[in-house]
Amino acid sequence: MKKTLSINIAGFVFHIEEDAYATLDAYLKSIHAYFASFEGSKEIIADIESSIAEKFWNIRETEKVEAISQTHVDTLIASLGTVADFKQVEEEDDKRDAYKAPTSEASPKVFRRDITRKQLGGVAAGIARYFQVDPIWVRLILLVLLSASFPLFHVGNIIFWAYIIVWAAIPGEMNPDDDKSYRKFYRDPEK
Repeated sequence: MKKTLSINIAGFVFHIEEDAYATLDAYLKSIHAYFASFEGSKEIIADIESSIAEKFWNIRETEKVEAISQTHVDTLIASLGTVADFKQVEEEDDKRDAYKAPTSEASPKVFRRDITRKQLGGVAAGIARYFQVDPIWVRLILLVLLSASFPLFHVGNIIFWAYIIVWAAIPGEMNPDDDKSYRKFYRDPEK
């Protein structure tokens, strides 16, 4: 025969054995102490308590037990994690963030011809990808510069040869991940 207590977690009343209560109480106190300095600590603790209540409710319904035992509490703590587990995850996140920060600043933006969206060599698509715009705009600008510069015919000639040189000199790159950071320009065939 074991002594049981009634507890209220997240608005639900549960019966729990006395030794299981002592373990759960110590666990919840450590959770409160750990998350006390976090922003939004009340919401974090409320989420943890509601998760505990949900797991206890499932235990009560599936196992048809009246009181939560020590093994149930041990299983719960193992599934939710201890404060040491939370600290370890936080340290790993800090290390990962510290590792990512220098690499993202150090990696420069590189111009490549875009072979996946190419029309003629992928130069215009590569320029569009570099500046994160729709390739149609770059193609239109190149077309205007090539054809509208009759008084300055040498400018169109320079642009034509620059396009050919870039086509031959810059390596192409396949970009299967379609970048959606820009809006695409489509003609509406119905209107």
